[in-house]
Amino acid sequence: MHVLAPAARHRATSDGILSTIGATPLVHLRRFIPQARFELLAKLESLNPGGSIKDRPAVAILEDALRTGFVRPHTLVIESSSGNMGIGLAQACRYHGLRFLCVVDPKTAPANLRLLRAYGAAIDMVTEPDAESGEWLQARLNRVQQLVAETDDAFWPNQYVNRKNSGAHYDTTMREIAAALDARLDFLFVATSTCGTVRGCSEYIRDRGMSTRVIAVDAVGSLIFSDVRAQRLIPGLGAGLRPPLCDRSLIDDCVHVDDLDCVAGCRRLAAREAILGGGSSGGVLAAVEKIKDRVPDGAVCVAILPDRGERYLETVFCDEWVRKHFGDVEHLWREVPAGRPTARPAARGRSRCSQPERPRCMRQNGYQLSSSDVKELQSLLGDIAGRFGSVEDREFLGEASLLAQDLPVGIRACVHRFRLHEPSPGHCEIAGYPIDARRIGPTPAHWRRNGHQRSRVLEEEIYLVLLGSLLGEVIGWATQQDGRIVHDVAPIAGHESEQLGSGSEQLLWWHTEDAFHPYRGDYLGMFCLRNPDQVATTVAEVTIDELEPRHRERLFEPRFVIRPDNSHKGKNSADRARVEGEAKVAYSRIEAMDERPDRVAVFTGSREAPYVRVDPFFMDPAAHDPESQAALAALVEIVERKLEETVLCPGDVCLIDNLRAVHGRRPFKARYDGNDRWLKRINIARDLRRSRDARPSIDSRIIG
Repeated sequence: MHVLAPAARHRATSDGILSTIGATPLVHLRRFIPQARFELLAKLESLNPGGSIKDRPAVAILEDALRTGFVRPHTLVIESSSGNMGIGLAQACRYHGLRFLCVVDPKTAPANLRLLRAYGAAIDMVTEPDAESGEWLQARLNRVQQLVAETDDAFWPNQYVNRKNSGAHYDTTMREIAAALDARLDFLFVATSTCGTVRGCSEYIRDRGMSTRVIAVDAVGSLIFSDVRAQRLIPGLGAGLRPPLCDRSLIDDCVHVDDLDCVAGCRRLAAREAILGGGSSGGVLAAVEKIKDRVPDGAVCVAILPDRGERYLETVFCDEWVRKHFGDVEHLWREVPAGRPTARPAARGRSRCSQPERPRCMRQNGYQLSSSDVKELQSLLGDIAGRFGSVEDREFLGEASLLAQDLPVGIRACVHRFRLHEPSPGHCEIAGYPIDARRIGPTPAHWRRNGHQRSRVLEEEIYLVLLGSLLGEVIGWATQQDGRIVHDVAPIAGHESEQLGSGSEQLLWWHTEDAFHPYRGDYLGMFCLRNPDQVATTVAEVTIDELEPRHRERLFEPRFVIRPDNSHKGKNSADRARVEGEAKVAYSRIEAMDERPDRVAVFTGSREAPYVRVDPFFMDPAAHDPESQAALAALVEIVERKLEETVLCPGDVCLIDNLRAVHGRRPFKARYDGNDRWLKRINIARDLRRSRDARPSIDSRIIG
């Protein structure tokens, strides 16, 4: 580990504890991202005396108020904080002999409450979130304003508005980074909450004419860079409102991370670099991992790590707490000893080992709906729902491609680029469609619902089909969910250990959708209606860059068997006793493919950028073909390393290029109480004529 430390850190003596704030070291992280092609350094703000980056604005705001007379010897300082700013102010107030009252909420970590009291702070805890917004932050701010109004001599630092907050980072944090690196910095990753750090650093970069790209790191469910609210567990990252200090024009990109990202980032940092970072520190490093493939070779990146990990020993670093909220996720940070191969699929029908750690991904090639987009969408979908009673209506499916041209232009442009340019990482997310949890009703216990009953989510189903129609023709299978076009993906009791979308406790292994079938879709679309447990979808773009030439050649040859997956038969099929006509023929074809499968190639098309069909759980090369076995094993190992996760939130649509990317799902514990993860899914074909011999009529979209 190499440290770049400002000279101020080497002073023999300091004039009081507050004079030691700042001049924190820059540390090279050479192990955090193995084989990284860029330079990653961490600005260790945990080494401030109060333990976090908030020491800087706390002292800047307080000492400015002392100089200007807003704070006098008997003034009561009152501030809202989830932890770090409160601790920084408590320390500064104690040093200056001032009284401090910190307004907190029940989510504040017990360790932070103990630290506040140790510094002599009084604590006022709100007990209910704000009635209008449902946010704890707004409730705290309301309480601060009430207390200030009731107190004769009170001062509110108001970290969300006070320009001394951002000024502290302009004058110290970013100045220190620029000086240590001679202003040679390509990427700066900054956690956002009050937005003081990101604004101060961004303004310094702008004013000095630096070419640095500023990457804001926000929490999934935060309202700073998104309009989609969701529950958050990790304090100090994100906010329940958009702070006045937020200036989007100063920020080049935003990466959203969820609670599990933060936990995994913290655990990896401790395991690989022996640094105990706090929750937001883990989130910042998770963001670096998410966009690592977009960082140019040789680039210099700095991640500002806001606080220390000792305050998270009862949460992030507590195995019991992690298992309670996320399940068994140790594979996300467990180290694989040198020389030991990573896990890969076992033989067909046998149990498998846990998969090795893998990073998580950000929303790329995506689009965030604006309020005007939502209004336009809701009007369009309402009109279409008034004309058609079901997305299974052949007349609707025949018009879907035309109706899709009435979608907001931003959506159409995003999907058009995804279709035309085939960008990495092989999937596209469109976020921000509002979901009314009460209107859509409970997550269905089974995909078999009353076929004569109008769907409660008809407009959402129409939206998904229209998006798919921008890519091609939406198709269905006679052997899946009674031949429906739009499928329900939700856990079904009894399927817990099945390799099915309706499974839960078994890892759903990554795969090409319907890889066994010659008429498989070119794209897959998934629309999240509910995901309270933040169950992650896994995804990876399949490329050949890392494959040895001999393995590439084998994978282009028809040496591999891919059998039908379980969704086309067995527990997830219809009542076979009542299947007749075309459906009966379709099931017979599936049985034939299972019993007498053709040998196929994994790669087709361009030798430089091939298309792929792979489903390791349901495929194998011939037992007497060790070269093909080695080639498949090599591909699996590469995909395992590249496999990432994305947590779809209600209103998110994920479009996956089924010829270039694979997908799966993390295991989870199903609730079976109507509140489980619930997705809608479609398959999309670019050339419908290719499957004409397997469809009963020219206008049918059902492949048998």
